[in-house]
Amino acid sequence: MSKELLKKLGAGETIDVRADGKAGSGLVMILQTFAEAVSLKGDYQVQEWPFFSSARKGANVRGYLRIGKGPTFISCKVDKPHLALLVSEKTGEELDFASGMNEGIYLINSPRSPAETADSFHLRGLVYTIPGDQLGEKYLGRPLPNIPLLAAMQTALPLVSSTEILKALEDIGRKRRLPEKMIEANKTCFLESLKLIRREEIPGDPSWKHPLPPFEGYLDYPTGAQSRLRTSLSNQTANYARPGRRLVFHDPENRCNGCSLCIVNCPEGIIQFEKDEKQGVRVTGANIDQFCKLCRECIEVCPIDLFEEVGC
Repeated sequence: MSKELLKKLGAGETIDVRADGKAGSGLVMILQTFAEAVSLKGDYQVQEWPFFSSARKGANVRGYLRIGKGPTFISCKVDKPHLALLVSEKTGEELDFASGMNEGIYLINSPRSPAETADSFHLRGLVYTIPGDQLGEKYLGRPLPNIPLLAAMQTALPLVSSTEILKALEDIGRKRRLPEKMIEANKTCFLESLKLIRREEIPGDPSWKHPLPPFEGYLDYPTGAQSRLRTSLSNQTANYARPGRRLVFHDPENRCNGCSLCIVNCPEGIIQFEKDEKQGVRVTGANIDQFCKLCRECIEVCPIDLFEEVGC
């Protein structure tokens, strides 16, 4: 099937890619890095752009990539991709990431086999899976699946070599002012990820189809989109949290120093606190029932580690 896509380029058509996942998972970097590598090679022209709203880490986001031999004169979103990339299985449970595809190539961040994921999401075609969260935890120190999925994308679309991807990772990393140590960790993660990609051709059930949703006007917002910069009650972002995980605040010894970093950085405003005569404020907990999407901002910024992500 990958060879068929390459033939499209030779016939003057484009290869269209669509990616779905959570904000903060590196979805944009996957497409940017691949586009950078393809552009540097000089044989193709690319379009790459993301779609996301004011909601930050944990909200559903989407990205697009078009690759062609010559100039591409269309600039609309990708409705019928040849390749669909799923950065978070939780996103796949909330929306049809294969919309517009009855058969195609699918790259999925999952520890499960291609057959298992295909059965879950009713996919027909060539399915790749990779345990991206685990690889990110091992090599990057966080469950970031972007570099492992980049490895899967390079395998599924061999328009550029691994060496060219590594060069693009360096360029993108330096543009983003990443420390050299992080750039090297990304490169190591990429090379190790190539060894753990699983691929399987799935015939599936012919009745498994993913039609485009009908246009119902502009009044309904897609998951993650908001009509204003404040959190909307109609968009309860706790649904974006990774399944089986929750945020816990633990301070039995009243160690909170009143730095307020968690309060300032929380995109949902769920941090609970009270006035304190000595230090101004004291954090007492977090209201996680409706709006905690496990963005981990509070975990990252708390200087004394009072927040933790745990299984439930």
